[in-house]
Amino acid sequence: MSREYEISSEELTVKTAVPFQTLSKMEIRHDVNAHAIARICVIAREEDQQEILSRDWTDTEITVLKRGEESLPLFSGRVEKLVCDKEGRLLTVLICGIGETAKLDREKKKQSFQKAEMTYGQVVQKITQNYQGSTVIWNIGDDKNIDMPLVQYEETDWEFLIRICSHFHEVIVPDLRTGRMVLHFGMCIGREQNGDVAEILGNGFDNSYYHNGCYESNMPRTQALYMKVKTKENWQIGDFWLYEGRKYQVYSRRILFENGELFFVYQLGMRGMFYAKKIQNQALAGARMEGVIRKTEGENVYLQLDIDEEERADFPWIWAPETNNLSYCMPEVGTKAVLYMPTREEKDGRVILATVHNADNGRYTDVQKREFVTLHHKKIGLYPDKLFAEGTDGKVSVYMEDQSGVSIKSNGEISLLADGDVVLSGKSIRAFTPVELVCRTKESNIELCRDINLYAPGGVKTVGTGNVVKKDTEPETGGNDKGKEAEYWQTAFSAVAAVPSADLGSAGGQDSLVALYACGGTPKVAGGAAAIALSEVMNGCKESACSFPNIFKSMNNYTVKGGYALPAEEKTK
Repeated sequence: MSREYEISSEELTVKTAVPFQTLSKMEIRHDVNAHAIARICVIAREEDQQEILSRDWTDTEITVLKRGEESLPLFSGRVEKLVCDKEGRLLTVLICGIGETAKLDREKKKQSFQKAEMTYGQVVQKITQNYQGSTVIWNIGDDKNIDMPLVQYEETDWEFLIRICSHFHEVIVPDLRTGRMVLHFGMCIGREQNGDVAEILGNGFDNSYYHNGCYESNMPRTQALYMKVKTKENWQIGDFWLYEGRKYQVYSRRILFENGELFFVYQLGMRGMFYAKKIQNQALAGARMEGVIRKTEGENVYLQLDIDEEERADFPWIWAPETNNLSYCMPEVGTKAVLYMPTREEKDGRVILATVHNADNGRYTDVQKREFVTLHHKKIGLYPDKLFAEGTDGKVSVYMEDQSGVSIKSNGEISLLADGDVVLSGKSIRAFTPVELVCRTKESNIELCRDINLYAPGGVKTVGTGNVVKKDTEPETGGNDKGKEAEYWQTAFSAVAAVPSADLGSAGGQDSLVALYACGGTPKVAGGAAAIALSEVMNGCKESACSFPNIFKSMNNYTVKGGYALPAEEKTK
């Protein structure tokens, strides 16, 4: 239901869907970088009170006109809320209205404009194109390229427009004269007004000079002069008055209706009074935005941010991973990455890391456990208690752990190659293999497999004092004889000339073991001296105490079961 109320004495008309009987008071505020607001106090008829109290009037239209100037509304906007005060049968209603530009200020948004060749005008057009009937009037002069990306982050469209307008040290001005969403990008270009009809309420120097950017820009203090005037004339923001040789422009309006009188109060000032310091988005500092890498170029990456619905990967962001030079490599196209803003300036943004989505039961939730993982699932890890490198699915790995030490694992071969020495030093060195263990030089070898193969062209020599065979129990006859110990030579070199004398049929007791070993011996050299020396050794004489202690050195091969050289090994590529 639409009602129109006319005040005949002041030629004031208020059009609104809210029914009322009497207009008692009104104030309209119109400032730069702010939505126009209206506070209209009315008294409702008794028959309309129930409707007013039971209905939601939010977003219904409201217009205030001065008769004779209907083409220039004093206010045009929407009802924001009603504040009702009922005393007895009297209902007083405060209608709170707000300008059409408030539609720009309802939702926090995130998006980026990364194309450096894009102009500010094009960015503004992108922002406002989704608002039906909206118009932007460009008052700044020549448009210019943004040069660096602009990121709208946790800002409404209104806040973002004010911020980018401040890049020109200019202001946004809502226009109240059209009944639509119209805003001026930059101070309005107004008309000269006659100050003779105005009453000066005050003038002087405004301290905003020191915090609105004038001081930092070395503007003269005279640019912060202002005056406050009262008049019956309807001036617009941007209109100016030449006073004492200076041009004062209107940058703030108050339209008041009190005690049946309509009048206007304006703030006018020099350029410094509506000079805008460059605004920065506080929410940008520390912000991290995920995206997908579309392209790499040198040490830069082009990132399509998840916050953008359109394709906007148009800027080469610096690739600066948190690992610095450790694990440094350029990410692959298609990799998820994070754009980090260390400051409130978009120009300082950099892509710092590839994103790992936590799908492994909290695997990456501990920031002290860092891993670098490739597209093919190869990785290196930096943990507080270990360092490691793994191949695909952990089939090959190298681990250095505080508790267990160093471990190398492979489902294939492990090669240690060096032009110099390879040294293994430790309290104990153990090697485990299910099939074969080989130690070899160019000419000699030790092979442990089903048999033990010791081979060297210059001879194989065993030296030791430990026991090979020792009788563990006393003879059943209860004799007092101690078990006879066999030296290494008795088992390592099992007779050459004495082999045929072994009687396997009568084998028994400890000495029979030597005979059994001898049966498997295959001599390579067996002269007379060797036979005598071997005979003495078999009877318990030490090598150094036998008749021919050096005879064994003349043999090309000392063996238990016949040593042999291993086939040549193919060179590792």
